[in-house]
Amino acid sequence: MAKESNRDDVAAALPRPPINEDDDDDYDYDTDAEEEVIRLSSECTVRSLKQQIAERLGHPIPEESNGGYWSAIKESIAMHKRRPARLRPSKSKKRVKNDDTRTVPPRCQEEADSAHKRQDLAGQPPWELRHTKCSAVALWCLIMNIREINACIVAERDALVAFNASINDHQGRLSSWQGENCCNWSGVRCRKKTGHVVQLDLGEYSLKGELNPSLASLTSLVYLNLSQNDFGGVSIPEFIGSFKMLRYLDLSHAGFGGTVPPQLRNLSRLGYLDLSSSGSHVITVDSFHWVSKLTSLSYLDLSWLYLAASSDWLQAVNMLPLLQVLHLNDASLPATNLNYLPRVNFTTLTQLDLKNNNLNSSFPSWIWNLSVLSELDMSSCGLSGRIPDEIGKLTSLKFIGLADNKLEGVIPRSATRLCNAAARKSYFQFTDAVLINKVNIAMDLKILS
Repeated sequence: MAKESNRDDVAAALPRPPINEDDDDDYDYDTDAEEEVIRLSSECTVRSLKQQIAERLGHPIPEESNGGYWSAIKESIAMHKRRPARLRPSKSKKRVKNDDTRTVPPRCQEEADSAHKRQDLAGQPPWELRHTKCSAVALWCLIMNIREINACIVAERDALVAFNASINDHQGRLSSWQGENCCNWSGVRCRKKTGHVVQLDLGEYSLKGELNPSLASLTSLVYLNLSQNDFGGVSIPEFIGSFKMLRYLDLSHAGFGGTVPPQLRNLSRLGYLDLSSSGSHVITVDSFHWVSKLTSLSYLDLSWLYLAASSDWLQAVNMLPLLQVLHLNDASLPATNLNYLPRVNFTTLTQLDLKNNNLNSSFPSWIWNLSVLSELDMSSCGLSGRIPDEIGKLTSLKFIGLADNKLEGVIPRSATRLCNAAARKSYFQFTDAVLINKVNIAMDLKILS
């Protein structure tokens, strides 16, 4: 008997928005310089690059375990060696005399010894061409590291300092929040090119207190995780709705209360939203209209919120065509005719969890259009009527929970199609109220009372 899949595992498997420098136009690197690094990283050793930078600085480069020029070189080369090289013809047409006495990196000198007499198409000896390009790579590494050193935006660092001052960090998780470069602080990540803070990952830091409004200065945030903290029942701040670059927002089990601010509707790029809360503080939603504006969502979890007044929840969710995971269990959803919609737009749904809501509806006919649905839990939903024969169309199902409903009749013969593929280890929960056709399913379904 397979266990019910872990929600965290599924969330981790979703395509979360990466903090990728290519996400937006202002993330782009100098592609010409990057291609030089890709090609030359296999020709010039890291130490030769260090030598080149030292020549330009006029002094040796110290060995450092964290930060500094040397670390930047090692990080750049390690990253780009994993990427395929792309050969590019030299744009230089300047001839260089063969008796030039400039220092040549060791790896490049080996090439020079065997190829000194050959001329490339531009008339430049191959070792000189390589030496020139090694110098370009070294200079690029230096420039990129200087950008990193000067990355932290003063206003954003001050905002983080103000936030830290207003928070009770009894476990000392923010002890690294010192110094000028906030990009090196725990849980903080900056965009390398501009220095703006793009990630604030403080999940499970056990922080207490209130969110300082100074965080509104972090206008370039792409990723915000404040889950598993205790903010004492304060409302979710309205200023979070100003983070229009946000792709990932996790405020789950963080001690928030009150009504969800409608300003969250402005987060049109949001792909992941988790506001689930099962603590002593209650979060309410009066209308799902703001949810309908989040058309980029692939993951939505509003479990254990109080949604009794959200009579428009199904219509709003139907406006999310990219949705893959929907958790609305234990949310006091109002009675809803699930067949109000003949068909739905969220056809890429893989998980649907509506359990423990008194929906008082018949079995929804649009379920059969969810061809990639792997988990369906509608236990204790007040469902009535028969289980349609179309259940056999859900061939991707690995778990289905329909216990504690008012269903009647027999489990359709078509349900055996869902279990014949033993590799799926499908797990079924029905209720004693269902009249079981034991001949059809005794060998295929595990019936739980």
